[in-house]
Amino acid sequence: MAYPTIPERLSDANLREYFNLRSDDLELSKRIRHDSTRLGFLVLLKSFQYLGYPPHEKTAIPAFIVKWISAQVGLNPDLFNRYKWKNRTWDLHISIIRDHTGFRPCEADDSSELHVWLTQKTNDKPARNDLLDSAVQKCRNNQIELPSEKELLLLVNSARNSFFQDVYQKISDRLTPEIKDRMKACLKAGETDTTEYDWIKSKAGRLGMPSILEEIRKLNFIRQFNLEPEICFKGISQEALRYFKKRALPENSYQMDRHPVPICHTYIS
Repeated sequence: MAYPTIPERLSDANLREYFNLRSDDLELSKRIRHDSTRLGFLVLLKSFQYLGYPPHEKTAIPAFIVKWISAQVGLNPDLFNRYKWKNRTWDLHISIIRDHTGFRPCEADDSSELHVWLTQKTNDKPARNDLLDSAVQKCRNNQIELPSEKELLLLVNSARNSFFQDVYQKISDRLTPEIKDRMKACLKAGETDTTEYDWIKSKAGRLGMPSILEEIRKLNFIRQFNLEPEICFKGISQEALRYFKKRALPENSYQMDRHPVPICHTYIS
């Protein structure tokens, strides 16, 4: 799931599920006299229910949706061309649809509450797309119309950043000064051009006693850091730790050393 839009194609099963008119939909539309206005209302209603917000533009509704709905009420789909978008009648229809569906616009307090919730949710859903999906579902469950795509992405990005900055600092604060010194030293080249950090990340050689002994030396070097995961990563989900690991894996010592200190400590940990 991304920010909801109506795709250019839907299966007949999906059309029946999301765009078939129910008896209460038809009953609601009986108060509308003109055929073009009635068809426009029904298309707007079903599109609203599918998206979780009023379509921003009339062109966002594909022609096959109009055809599918018009066939159910025996109207010519071309009548939809006469339906005016975002005028006084459209505003009235949106008000009726909100009363009918229970949805309401997203207010400033809703955005603030969603930001707090998303910040906490990032611990379980650290990937941006997963968190966006969660935000969409949260709004739908609470019957709040989705903010614009730009506004929702800003909320998601801000929440993720708040969570990450907090976690980076927490992990850094939980490390002893000795561990921090070891981390800093392992990023600096010594007698050779290879840093200890790049050395412990290097791939093992061909199977044999020399490569086995080399891997043992790497393991012993890592153990000297005396990291205690149950303390260092307390309260941080496995999903978040996997995300940090994925971010850290491709980076060499030069790239790692360029991060702000709390991020560097987190990724090395």
